[in-house]
Amino acid sequence: MRRGRVFFYLAFILILGLVAVAVVYTRVIAPGRQAAQQIVITVTPPPPMVLAANRALTQGTVLSEDLLVPMEAPLEDNKVPVAMFEATELQDLIGRVLTFDIPEGTIILDTMLLVEGEGSPWALKIEDKGVAVSIPVSRLSGVSFAPRTGDQVDIIATLLLVDVDTEFQTILPNLTGVVIASGPPDPDTKEQNPLTVDVSSLSQEGLPDSTGAYLPSMPINPGVFGRVVIDPVLGQAIYIVPSEKQRPRLVSQMVVRKATVLQLGDFPLVVASPTPAVPGAQLTPGANQAVLQGQPTQAPEKPIEPETITLIVSPQHAIALNYLMFSGAQLTLALRSPKNDSTEGFNAVTLQYLLENYQIPVPVRLPYQVQPRLDVLAQPTAIPQPTARP
Repeated sequence: MRRGRVFFYLAFILILGLVAVAVVYTRVIAPGRQAAQQIVITVTPPPPMVLAANRALTQGTVLSEDLLVPMEAPLEDNKVPVAMFEATELQDLIGRVLTFDIPEGTIILDTMLLVEGEGSPWALKIEDKGVAVSIPVSRLSGVSFAPRTGDQVDIIATLLLVDVDTEFQTILPNLTGVVIASGPPDPDTKEQNPLTVDVSSLSQEGLPDSTGAYLPSMPINPGVFGRVVIDPVLGQAIYIVPSEKQRPRLVSQMVVRKATVLQLGDFPLVVASPTPAVPGAQLTPGANQAVLQGQPTQAPEKPIEPETITLIVSPQHAIALNYLMFSGAQLTLALRSPKNDSTEGFNAVTLQYLLENYQIPVPVRLPYQVQPRLDVLAQPTAIPQPTARP
């Protein structure tokens, strides 16, 4: 009897356990498995990195690695358009030229770049109605090489003018010759031979000396055309000739206003690629510059002084500058302030203008003078101080 109760209780407990397991499985475990099977893990790939300008760039800029930066591009389906450049295509952009200005952060597109074989990148900076012309420049005429691309300058031309004979187009005064007859009348025709003149080689050939021998040819130098004046004291007519060649007269005038500087010096024939970085190189601070460890420090090379400057001017001004250069005129640049919009005209400067407008008096002839004689002005120099004796 007692053993039967024990089996009954054990069977009851077993049934309760099975019921509890069934409840837990149907309400907890089974729904959890179904939910786990329904969860889909979605992994979003990172947006693609494209190349953009890390600063504002101007038209004609040659792209280099330091001007580009990778940035995220919010694109549909994360597909980079053909016109853009991914970060892995950096080398394809180096050396390309922009065709117009872009602000900082602009994504570089293929349509923004100059296609090889389409022309000069510097021609993109010339206005529609302008042309570029190069003129010689020196330290003095080029404002000590201060102008840079984009600056505006005025051009001053200085000329030397002389008087010339209108028909001969030769410098005055003219030379004089001696008109001589070619000989006695012709014995057959009895006509007088025409007069002849020889300026460059007038000679006394044919005249015998005291021994009867003919003298060698002796050229007679032509004279200089002068003028006749009446001496105020003697009242006599005197023929005077110049003591030297005609002195040219100097004149300076501003011929071009607000010319834009395109380039100081020569343009590079080949666009240089940036120097690749040295693997494993480390920069260490120096006094004025960083040097690569393990490499000898070299003194900086002296920059080569430019010999030309290229300016953007109107076609008419380009023709005028071409004439001035071939005529031997000296061209001088005057650097303008970017705030200076004045286009007022100026007077040409001659010796008379200087004397009259700057009140420079003509020195009076005095019975005394300074010593030593001065014929040429020299730049003053500092006088060395005497060394103190010990």
